[in-house]
Parts: sequence; C-alpha cells; structure tokens
Amino acid sequence: PTTPNLSPKDRWGYRGPYEASVLGVEITEELPPDQWSGLDIVRAIRSFDPCIACAVHMFVGNRRIEKLFTPLATI
Repeated sequence: PTTPNLSPKDRWGYRGPYEASVLGVEITEELPPDQWSGLDIVRAIRSFDPCIACAVHMFVGNRRIEKLFTPLATI
C-alpha cells in the first residue's frame, strides 16, 4: 500500500491494510501495558513500509497509549 492509503478506514468504512494487519496481533511483551515498547505492532507495520512504523499509535481498549518511536539511523 502507498502512504495515502494508511488511513485506519476508507471512505466506505473498510479498514486500511495497516490497521487490518495488526488487529488481533498477539502482544508478547512481558511487562504491564503501560510499559509496552510496541515492537510487535511495529514489526507488523514494517512488513509493509519501514518508514511508516515510527508513526504508529497504539490503543489498548479505550485507552490511548502514546509512545515515541524513533527510527534508528544506519550508516
């Protein structure tokens, strides 16, 4: 998918490919939810486009978890 197709839902209410890819993803973090690093979700998103994963916002239930994901620069 292209960057313009990243929306959670399209104008017809269908989930976008990124949102659909992370629904039901098993979280393998061993820490409480407020300490998650989000790597499981980031790995799923990166399978589409490595540059998009740094902009992922995670939700657990009705609560928003905000984390800052910064891409690692390689030389």
